[in-house]
Amino acid sequence: MEELTMGLVFQTANITNGQGFHIFTFDADIISSQVFIKGFNVQYPSGDHHVAKIEVDTTQIVMDPRRIKVQVIVTMTDNSGNHQDNSSSFVEVVVVAVLQDQNNYLMVTEY
Repeated sequence: MEELTMGLVFQTANITNGQGFHIFTFDADIISSQVFIKGFNVQYPSGDHHVAKIEVDTTQIVMDPRRIKVQVIVTMTDNSGNHQDNSSSFVEVVVVAVLQDQNNYLMVTEY
């Protein structure tokens, strides 16, 4: 019987709100994964605004055994209905994946 070992991998990426997604590629098949928000920057194009709501959300889509597409949606509105400047707004996400591999390892990469 062949012994299955696993590796734990962390990958990070800044995803611009206007772009909306990033594809993470791993060197081995993914057993499980989770997306975390490391940080974010959301700003208005100009002026003084009274923020009514900020919402940051992520979704992960398994594309195949070695790739995950992470989508982000950032919404910031004020009482007048103004929204954030997408070109200046981003979310930094971390994907933690457990990979099927023949070697135990821990790897951290940034994009």
